Amino acid sequence: MKIDVHSIASEIMKENREAEIAMMEQLYDEFNGQLIELDNLPGKLIEMSTKISSKQRKAQSIFTIELIQRVVDELSKQED
Repeated sequence: MKIDVHSIASEIMKENREAEIAMMEQLYDEFNGQLIELDNLPGKLIEMSTKISSKQRKAQSIFTIELIQRVVDELSKQED
């Protein structure tokens, strides 16, 4: 009983690619066109990178959960 976990992970990554692009576009739009004074630049950069990091952690958690679920589903299919 073998499961191609890499193949399953690649499939999930392809499915989630569009959602990741949309997320980055949303962040870009949020900051696009803002005039930022030099004094506020470090704070804005930290704010932007914090939002990106948070969304990446969330996406990674979702990926991990989905991968586990699909592997469990495959194991269940093979047992039947």
